[in-house]
Amino acid sequence: MATPAEILFSETHGRTLRAWSTVSIFRQVVHAGFAAATKAKTKEAEFLYDLVMTDPDYMKLVTDVEGFRKAMPKERFVELGVTHSAETANNLLNAATVLFGHSMVDGAAFDYCRVTALHAPNDWEPDLSNKQVALSMLRERSTEEILRLKLEALLEDLEMKSLKEKIDRLHARCRPEKGWSPMNGYAFDPAGIECLDVLRQNLVHGNALGREIKDADGEFDYMNRTCWYFMGLVNMRYGLRLDPYVTLGPKDGK
Repeated sequence: MATPAEILFSETHGRTLRAWSTVSIFRQVVHAGFAAATKAKTKEAEFLYDLVMTDPDYMKLVTDVEGFRKAMPKERFVELGVTHSAETANNLLNAATVLFGHSMVDGAAFDYCRVTALHAPNDWEPDLSNKQVALSMLRERSTEEILRLKLEALLEDLEMKSLKEKIDRLHARCRPEKGWSPMNGYAFDPAGIECLDVLRQNLVHGNALGREIKDADGEFDYMNRTCWYFMGLVNMRYGLRLDPYVTLGPKDGK
């Protein structure tokens, strides 16, 4: 019978797969619809231009209709409007991709930390060595129970920490050799993770929303492969394996 750690190990990978698939399809659907959306936006812009140039009520909004017509021909007006809308839509799609991807990586890093805590709680003792324990707890509870309670509190606190701190804790448990990777063509990059954290912060709390994000597809692919890297770490250190039925979920796997 599978242990709680083994079940969570498979469930975590399953959630990552579904998150990756959902975001990938989301991007594909939006990109597929760009042509139709551009065509519709072009008609809207042409209609608006004609309205401003010919409708008496709209013409009152422009001080010099003929001067505007010469300075901004219809083709130029439509091009600017459609191009700006398309760029804005693409930038927002990429921003959503980064936010979803960051959430996927952050959730995976934390859940794999939980897997290690379930499978080998004693490995977390270095992180608990400076935690205070009330004398009454020492009298009333066993060492194993105290460790469990303190570890639960530590994980609860860790869930609210940065992605970098979660990854640092996972590395401390799994202790990979320098340059270790479970995949060809992938290398874990701490600087890249920090940049991802900063970008996510700027999108949510700064002024990056709506601005260009270069190579969003590449960024998202790297985030997905990083989740696989986390799984590989736990497998390498503790030998846990995936149960395909648990990974797929009860609706799909059974």
